[in-house]
Amino acid sequence: MAALRRILVVDDSPTIRRVVSQVLRQAGYDVATADDAEAGIQEARAVKPDLILLDFVMPGMNGYQFVKRLDAEDVSEAPIVLMTTRTDQVPEGALRALGVVDSITKPFSPDAILAVVAHCLEKHGGQQRAETTRVTSLAHADHVPDPGAGDSAGTPGRADDVLRTVARLLVDALGARGVDDADAVATSICADLRAGLPAVPLHEALPLPRPCLAGDLAAVPLPEVLQLLKFQGQTGVLLVALTNAASPPRFEIAVRHGMIVGVRARDVRSDLLLGNYFLAGGLVSRAQLDAVLHKPSAAPIGQRLVEAGLVTTEQLRRCVGAQAQDLMTEVLRARHGVFGLRRGDDLIEPPVISPGFSVDGMLFEALRRIDEWAVIETQVPHLDARFALMSDDITDLAPDELEVLSVFKDGEVLSVRDVLRVASLRAFDACRLLYRLCMVRRLVRIDDGPAANLVDDAGEGARARSSGASA
Repeated sequence: MAALRRILVVDDSPTIRRVVSQVLRQAGYDVATADDAEAGIQEARAVKPDLILLDFVMPGMNGYQFVKRLDAEDVSEAPIVLMTTRTDQVPEGALRALGVVDSITKPFSPDAILAVVAHCLEKHGGQQRAETTRVTSLAHADHVPDPGAGDSAGTPGRADDVLRTVARLLVDALGARGVDDADAVATSICADLRAGLPAVPLHEALPLPRPCLAGDLAAVPLPEVLQLLKFQGQTGVLLVALTNAASPPRFEIAVRHGMIVGVRARDVRSDLLLGNYFLAGGLVSRAQLDAVLHKPSAAPIGQRLVEAGLVTTEQLRRCVGAQAQDLMTEVLRARHGVFGLRRGDDLIEPPVISPGFSVDGMLFEALRRIDEWAVIETQVPHLDARFALMSDDITDLAPDELEVLSVFKDGEVLSVRDVLRVASLRAFDACRLLYRLCMVRRLVRIDDGPAANLVDDAGEGARARSSGASA
């Protein structure tokens, strides 16, 4: 069996532990984790790691105390890499004398952590151990062959195309909601629709691909699903339907050979519509965007803006990439919903542009933001929270903070939604800036509003039916 190097990840952030361990396992490492320094000591004693990735700032025992105890108790001689932030005060000299060989600053990319780990293992050694994990393969999905353009009874191909589309939508919708016999139900409904047309064997007219992977978000974390699709090199569409709102949002993540090539969504908040990304980037004015939207056209909004000469293809690519990242953050922070994978390249819509998404990169950024959301919601608990001006002092404020502060007038109370409408910001950026302005005592929150929090309410708030990025 293949030999693995064993890495111990010690960090109090569940996001960092989960994402780093996923990346390392996909690269062929054996990974153990600990959620605080005390547990890290015990794990180091039990698993004898070849390398330790250590968060420097943790409650109870910090990284420096952890390293000193490892040395004092002779727990492990494994080289140590510190995971720090830019503001951490790290006594590098003392730590290097105790076995710290390198450090990496958060947030970091998957490639960066893999490069640091490989370099440290190559330079500082470590014994290889036998493989302790196994990879589970997805079963191949059976697909009914597509029909031809028509049939021997003279049924127009267009009728079959319509029924095929209806069947696919029904199967997706029913399957995402946990209906075990989704194919049978969809076939029965379409059979009734087909009754008025010349007889053709229904299985020839309705290609109903069976889901080869399905589950509940409460039981199976979506990051693990995406990592599996990447590792397996899968091609198809992962449908995710959230269940925590009256009008639950629905996401479609297209993957080709394990790479994310498109993200689409329906019934998400209005600030996630693609047009807002052009506005927030200062690429078009509200009047220009409205003028393009009011012209009859079946083309996507981004393509129409390019054809109108208002944005370049590269600007469109960046906006689509930013929207896709935000949509991924929304779906990954949701805790209630179901998912289903349908395999097949024919399910993926032809690309308009190709932003070049990375599964690991999108997961790292999305999960980093989820951790940041948890901090932000201590001051901005939901989109209906209301704020008022506490001080108009602009000293040491960044330009984006000044933009939000300028929205507030003396004696005026504004909610997050009000700020979103006036400042043309996306929800994450607006809440982050409001949090910072509260922390520096320029704004003060007036009330708590309804009981809800930003991490749980990915499906709540003002919604608009939208089609996301399809790359």
